[in-house]
Amino acid sequence: MSSRAATEGFQASLDYIPGSKFLGLVARELYDMQNSQQTLDFFHNGCVRFGDAHPITSTAERTFRVPLSWNGLKGKGLNEGIYLQQEFSDVMKDKLVEKGIQLKQIRGRYVSPGGIAIKGRQNFSIKSAYDRTTLSSKDGQMYGYFALQRGTLWGFDVDLDNPAYEALLKGVLVGKHRIGRSKAAEYGLVEIKEVLSQIPASETIPAGEIFLYALSNWCFYDDHLRCTLQPKPKQLGLPPDSRINWAKSQLRTRTYRTWNQKRSNRDADRQIIEKGSVLAVEISQAINTEDFQTGIGAHRSEGFGQVLINPELLSPAKINEHTRFTEEFHQVRERHFNEVKTGAKDHLVIKFLQDKADSIQEQADVNQLVNDFIAKYHSKYKGITASQWGQVRNIAKNVANRKILQQLLFSKSENQKGYFYQGQSEDSWRKDARRATLQLHLFGHDSIVPKESTIDFLVKMSTEMAKSLKQ
Repeated sequence: MSSRAATEGFQASLDYIPGSKFLGLVARELYDMQNSQQTLDFFHNGCVRFGDAHPITSTAERTFRVPLSWNGLKGKGLNEGIYLQQEFSDVMKDKLVEKGIQLKQIRGRYVSPGGIAIKGRQNFSIKSAYDRTTLSSKDGQMYGYFALQRGTLWGFDVDLDNPAYEALLKGVLVGKHRIGRSKAAEYGLVEIKEVLSQIPASETIPAGEIFLYALSNWCFYDDHLRCTLQPKPKQLGLPPDSRINWAKSQLRTRTYRTWNQKRSNRDADRQIIEKGSVLAVEISQAINTEDFQTGIGAHRSEGFGQVLINPELLSPAKINEHTRFTEEFHQVRERHFNEVKTGAKDHLVIKFLQDKADSIQEQADVNQLVNDFIAKYHSKYKGITASQWGQVRNIAKNVANRKILQQLLFSKSENQKGYFYQGQSEDSWRKDARRATLQLHLFGHDSIVPKESTIDFLVKMSTEMAKSLKQ
């Protein structure tokens, strides 16, 4: 799900699935101008609205992108305090500056009404084009993919004005499909299932200040059919004489480029207000939330224009007094494999996998022992140079077994003294019991380094010690 339509340069994935992808699935099957009224209702009149898909929490809650009016303490989590843009005053800003508090706009998360904050998961993989003549990768044809992680769960709504289309829509949407880019490769396979949802109850909002939260992207056109990023109250569906308070609003905009796969061509670029934006408005008379359930602005069939009025996400009391956020990563569904019958040589495969797992665990254990040693004795060995550690590493790297390593390092024989007992460096190793500490750690009776890992431990430890001296 590329965030930009370009084919070169950095291409991060979107952190949501646009409603246009689901509209496209249906258009592929049902776009038929022989049945013009149905086609217009599904894809042009806004009678069927395909919402964006957002992450699902571990408690099966739908989520919303964090409002752009949320500000948090720089370098801290959500529970350290959230400051709302609309609550800011010059006095509050001065007090925060005096206390040395820096605020930063909170981004990159989705939150649920139940107080769960989700960080998205994205995978990155490097690919290269294939040269059939040389049977190798093409020069200059390497590229990378950011992609939404396999197994993650998403939820989206489809709103219908005409219930007669419901069965037809389910027949097309429910099941397995491919969406997004690189569908011919390994990407884009999704499985869609129906989950019944409740229509939110209508509510009357009295005249006064209200906040409009962009549940999805918004797109507006002016009287000359040009995209505008400063909508008027009339375009927002608000009563006459209503007024937008831009000082309390927090918007983020970008260019939205589209590709129409049905026509294999691009549509016109759009200037949009991104989801999560907050618009402060003074309304002249009461309104009912039911009037906004079909959305505002243009391109509602693709999920644009969804709006919430005065959501709890923008209530200071709800955020800072009643809600404690639990942060989690996007849930990944367990993968289920088909059962494979037992084969005659399965024990060889199982042994190979077990040996591989044991090797990985052994390496992890050695790395931990190295880290513990350096943390405890780093200051003790400050007098040892990087080249001296390099010589220890070369000896350990080229010995056949643990016994020979002990002789080459710690032998006191006059005929063949070990490395720590000869040359000008002998004084450095003897000082502060450095030599004795190493010997006890490697070959002592109480050594915590397993015998079979002694050589590996010394190679890694001497390498890391030499690196730490250069920093």
